Amino acid sequence: MNAPLIWIILPAAIAIILFVLQYKTNLVIFLGTVVALGLAGLAWIAPIGETVTLGTFSFELNSNLLFFGRRLILDANDRYMLILIYLGVAFWFAGSPSAYVHRFFVPLGLAIAALLTSALAVEPFLFAALIIEIMVILSLPLLSPPGSAPGRGVIRYLTFQTLGFPFVLFTGWLLAGAESSPANSEPVILAGLLLSLGFGLLLGIFPFHTWIPMLGREAQPYSIAFIYYVLPLALSLFMLGFLDRYAWLRESANLYQLLGIVGAMMVFIGGFWAAFQHHLGSMMGYAVMVEIGISLLAIQVGLGPDGSGDQLGLYFAMLLPRALSLGVWALSLVVLARAIAAGENPDRNLTSIELTFKNIHGLAHRYPIAVLSLLLAHLSIAAMPILVGFPIRLTILEGLGQSSMVTALVVLAGFVGLLVGGIRTMAVLVMGTPEVAWQSNETLGERILLILGGIAIVFIGIAPQLFTPAMARMAETFIHLNP
Repeated sequence: MNAPLIWIILPAAIAIILFVLQYKTNLVIFLGTVVALGLAGLAWIAPIGETVTLGTFSFELNSNLLFFGRRLILDANDRYMLILIYLGVAFWFAGSPSAYVHRFFVPLGLAIAALLTSALAVEPFLFAALIIEIMVILSLPLLSPPGSAPGRGVIRYLTFQTLGFPFVLFTGWLLAGAESSPANSEPVILAGLLLSLGFGLLLGIFPFHTWIPMLGREAQPYSIAFIYYVLPLALSLFMLGFLDRYAWLRESANLYQLLGIVGAMMVFIGGFWAAFQHHLGSMMGYAVMVEIGISLLAIQVGLGPDGSGDQLGLYFAMLLPRALSLGVWALSLVVLARAIAAGENPDRNLTSIELTFKNIHGLAHRYPIAVLSLLLAHLSIAAMPILVGFPIRLTILEGLGQSSMVTALVVLAGFVGLLVGGIRTMAVLVMGTPEVAWQSNETLGERILLILGGIAIVFIGIAPQLFTPAMARMAETFIHLNP
């Protein structure tokens, strides 16, 4: 039996079955969540490359699979990454019954998880670019469901993603003929410039970031938060694949300087614009820009010459806080959008609800759990102490302070801007006339999910040592970056 068959082909096949059953919404959500949890659990207990014994039945879990002329390789080093992918997908699926997502969400989400795994496993690794482009195309129905016209943000998203991959693929072609060349040769310098431009387009680096807040305004909050989580993860893993493959690239001090500058710029710009937003969807988009910047800074601090040079785990340790914060934030926005719709037209599509300050005025009096959860998620990304996002951000700030105090202050200013946006949001949500009684109008399912999410944000922030080592072990996937 092959590991790629279990964690790539099988979920892709099940995704097709769930797509056929899409109108049986509850069944599809249940099956999708169970399958994702099962695959995560299997990755935990089944050693790839060794013999697995189940009673009288035993088999060897091979790591290689030849698929349409390409090799898919999942070995023991990928174990924790498989757990991350499928446990993360199960997390998003479990919250979908209360999030009013489109019926395509679970089938396409499982297919995207299978594609993300195949992008990690495919050899030659440059084929991952084509696989991620397929992921982008599959994500479009989640952002603009059939029957609705795509907004400007969706069009820009597809445009920038499609423009970015040719630069990356051309870079791979250049490097294929220059691997043995010195690092200062013209082909290698050109490859570095093209690679920077390609990933700038793909990750939404300024000035190519406009689609990120625009999608936050246009798309269903829970669906776009899922894409905000999955796409940067896939692109970051692809970028780390370049660093792992090419020694001259991972040993380049200029690369880490660039990552530091770009990461700090993204944090500052995202935080600065978040401070002036009047739309909660756009504010979440700018918070995602902060997250992308922090990701780049985590790589720079962990691998750069000014860091220890072997702490890629710093990047992976921030993935759990990101998933928790975005998931709770998005579900809270769905509840608030439903509250606005209830006051206007209960049958109105939640995607068309404008989550502006004008519309959310005073909602904390009727939806306190959703509002508190939203603020916890927002403040977590803004590096508020005792919350889940704080420990990693503190480590990154300490690392930046040792190499460049200016960069650390710029990043801190970005956090302050995002914090200001959270305070403004809180002020608008709690405003109301004194005679309005406080009550909780969330459904039972919403209360359970939001309370559990809020508790997790606080608990993991207080005791990060219980979870960080396991997350950091995902760095084992990249052999040369994790000596």
